[in-house]
Amino acid sequence: MNIHTTLIRCAGGTVDLPALPMNHRSDGGHVLVHPPRPVWERSELTPQELAHWSCLVAATGRAMLDTLPQLAGGCLNYWEAGNNALNPLAHP
Repeated sequence: MNIHTTLIRCAGGTVDLPALPMNHRSDGGHVLVHPPRPVWERSELTPQELAHWSCLVAATGRAMLDTLPQLAGGCLNYWEAGNNALNPLAHP
């Protein structure tokens, strides 16, 4: 069973710790920052939802850089899974 642990829930959405991280913790690991409601693409969010979510993404990244020693002096790789998602109803 692949269940995420929610670390925070706010107007910007949620920050989840995935049950099966893609990167090992020693590499900095990763978290999932979800918008306040499910959408296919970020342009579907209202301007206020997008602003809140963007602030949550930035704050989460800053917190990781400030607290994880393995990221000291480094940077984050922000990745939006939606960029790689395909519409299963579209023609090939």
